Amino acid sequence: MDAGSAVAMSAGYVRHLFDQYAERFDDHLTRHLGYRGPELLCDAIARACAIEGVRPPFQRALDLGCGTGLFGEQLGGMAKAIDGVDLSPRMLRMAKKRGCYDQLSDADLLVFLKRAQAARYDLIAAADVFVYVGDLRPVFAAAVAALKPRGLIAFSIQRTDEADVALGPERRFSHRVRAVEQWLRDAGFALVKTEDSSTRMENGKPVPGAIIIAIRRR
Repeated sequence: MDAGSAVAMSAGYVRHLFDQYAERFDDHLTRHLGYRGPELLCDAIARACAIEGVRPPFQRALDLGCGTGLFGEQLGGMAKAIDGVDLSPRMLRMAKKRGCYDQLSDADLLVFLKRAQAARYDLIAAADVFVYVGDLRPVFAAAVAALKPRGLIAFSIQRTDEADVALGPERRFSHRVRAVEQWLRDAGFALVKTEDSSTRMENGKPVPGAIIIAIRRR
């Protein structure tokens, strides 16, 4: 599937899906799907910081598709301030209860990034969020403008080798790693590290995935 023909799930679909899912989201992910995205992503960010000589805490981080706040809570002491954005009001109410966010916004992640103050963040992260976004190129283009020079973007993807973007029967997008890496370069990022990593189980098997971290060029 060509990336340009697979933009994203509709905002209405995603909002309805996660509003219905909010109350049982954490339990279902962690107990039934063995979800470890926040832990794995934070560990990868720490390794990337060591490679680039970046010393946490980050001044301000952005949690794209923050959901109930599992990643924000895990990020903890690695950031002095964390903003979160999500389409689901019910998810955001759950995230607010965790007390780890300075600001929470009900918005589409691409719209939010395009409206963000230039160079506001030194970390933008997305844990298991891009499975709902087919074409990541506009996201990367907007993210690079919202990051400070040498700011990091860190995210997980569901991996495929069959196409740049593939929409599975479970209505989740998978991406080819090489394509994603090229899109990052085209947007003005330099790759820091890519790790094969499964963040969740499905039907008792690890879902093929990857964690990718890149840095905004000066």
